[in-house]
Amino acid sequence: MKKSYDVVGAGESLSGLVACVLLGGKGFSCLWIDTAADNQKESYQNNIVGTVTADFFDKCFRPLVRPIDLDLAESLMPQRIGAVQSIVPGTRIDLAAEESFCDPVRLTECSQKYQDIVKSAMNKPWQTFNIEKTAPPALEGWQLNALNGFSRTLRGGKLSYLRMMTAMRGLYRLGYGEFKDVLGDSLASGKGDYVKLGGVNLKFSNNQAGGLKFGDSLLKGRYYLNEMHDYGRSECLSLYFSYEVDQEAIPVGMADMAILSPPAGMVAPVTLHISRSGAIAHINASTKVDKYDAAQMDKYAARVRDRIVQVIPFMDNYKVRGQQADACEDNRPKQWFLSCENVKAPGFLGRKKFINPAEKVFACDRLKDAGLDIEGEILWGVCIANGILKDLNRSDRFGCP
Repeated sequence: MKKSYDVVGAGESLSGLVACVLLGGKGFSCLWIDTAADNQKESYQNNIVGTVTADFFDKCFRPLVRPIDLDLAESLMPQRIGAVQSIVPGTRIDLAAEESFCDPVRLTECSQKYQDIVKSAMNKPWQTFNIEKTAPPALEGWQLNALNGFSRTLRGGKLSYLRMMTAMRGLYRLGYGEFKDVLGDSLASGKGDYVKLGGVNLKFSNNQAGGLKFGDSLLKGRYYLNEMHDYGRSECLSLYFSYEVDQEAIPVGMADMAILSPPAGMVAPVTLHISRSGAIAHINASTKVDKYDAAQMDKYAARVRDRIVQVIPFMDNYKVRGQQADACEDNRPKQWFLSCENVKAPGFLGRKKFINPAEKVFACDRLKDAGLDIEGEILWGVCIANGILKDLNRSDRFGCP
């Protein structure tokens, strides 16, 4: 690592890393320090899976990457998800097979509207929040179950609904840790550096960033990216599980992605991603709880397992291994697992501080657009890159005509 860079950032999320990769492609020297793991310890994010819609990834994000790093654009090949099912008591619905739900004309209209909003938000990031606060159209129980399963929040709004409809045209599965490593390798192959290191903090003096400190070292930058969390009182906690089972345990007809109605005593659906490799099936599960309660964590895990066993009855008989991503540290929730239900769009005078809270500091907050899952993090990374380019009065911002 050098002693100074154009852009220096640290955190556990994707958005700051995405911003560094994009800015690196425009000639900025960038350093991103991934604090989710260090080189001596495996990241807890390696077994976490999320989704991106094909239209967002192929029509909104990949075109931004292609001019700056063709190799990266070609290597970003996430795994396509086939069928998606919503499973509620007594009913298993294949979403794409429901003609009234997946009318092609309606899906095209929703996808185009979603893409237009996303592209506009790349330079006006506050726009997505007022749209998400709007209620989605009236939905049946299995449709609402799917909507909330696609979102990283407890209750998806109108923007989450448009994303869900866009997903019906094509959906990809992304391994969170793997995606970060691909982006990090791209950054390190250019003018930047990508390091895995914990215990990094941004130091302030007189309300100005003084540098990124780890150990006895202090790294300087023209701009700093920092994970700032100001969620207020309404927080929910994401939980992630992974299992390996013999493939014969997976019921015939079960889709690549299944959204199960909430377990008993819980409020959020359980989203399953099932990938089959030889004789083994990998199951990645996620859900949310409406508040952190250390005394309830083991009960939550048991309820999720019980709900999965209801749809995969012989899982325990054929299970090879299983684990849960540790969402807690020192009896407190890790910030990366938290999200907010009530992110408010800033007023006119607060728009700059919304993304640029201090001089030369940009907030790489992973859950500003939590309803959009990994797409929200990628989008926010584009917003950060554009915020820095705008601060420099550059006209070559991403997503501009």
